[in-house]
Amino acid sequence: MGRLLTLLCGLVFLVIVCGLNACYYDNERDLYLQPACDTTDVTWTKVVQPIISEHCAYVGCHGGGTASGGHDFTNYTGVKEAVSSGALLGAISHNGNYTPMPYQGAQLPQCLIDQIRIWIGNGAPQN
Repeated sequence: MGRLLTLLCGLVFLVIVCGLNACYYDNERDLYLQPACDTTDVTWTKVVQPIISEHCAYVGCHGGGTASGGHDFTNYTGVKEAVSSGALLGAISHNGNYTPMPYQGAQLPQCLIDQIRIWIGNGAPQN
């Protein structure tokens, strides 16, 4: 009888452990939680220029000798012109009457758009 009770307790323990393990649930948000978007010190040199260089200012788009749409983003002046007309924010936000940018590509991550929006909101200084 003692052996049967030990076996029964072991079986109950095994069922509980397996049951708890089976109820484990991963969700993508928790597994791949992105770091918070840093919008505290958004400057042209530190944040915006690297975003523009990586996503916009290259040959075939808004860089090199053939700047698309007449927007040359290889320097601050060209970017500032697009900011002043509203074209930069309208295009990267995929809203308004602007061609969505990057052209025929996925929208930039929201954090990058937010950083550019903050920089523009601060007057788009060349800092």
